[in-house]
Amino acid sequence: RSGREHWELQLMLADSDGANWVHRHFPEFQEPETGLIENYGGWPCVRVEVQLLYKARSLRERDRLDFDVCLPLLDEGRKLWLASSLERLYGTEHEWLEALR
Repeated sequence: RSGREHWELQLMLADSDGANWVHRHFPEFQEPETGLIENYGGWPCVRVEVQLLYKARSLRERDRLDFDVCLPLLDEGRKLWLASSLERLYGTEHEWLEALR
């Protein structure tokens, strides 16, 4: 973080039933575990669009900034996945949906 002497690392834990990851705030939302992690620069990380789905819940200023920065990195399939996931969890009025279309 800006102004910090040392770097920080945030670890995100994903709930799983052994075959699917389960959204921690919406247990009815489950996706195959095989699609949760992707390598970015050799580092295994939660897919960008999945992390954005988690950030979509609170919509803090930093979450909006992350969305704006990440949106151009998403291909059409990832945008479609995020848009349909947002609709499933938050309905058709979520503020990110227009930008995803």
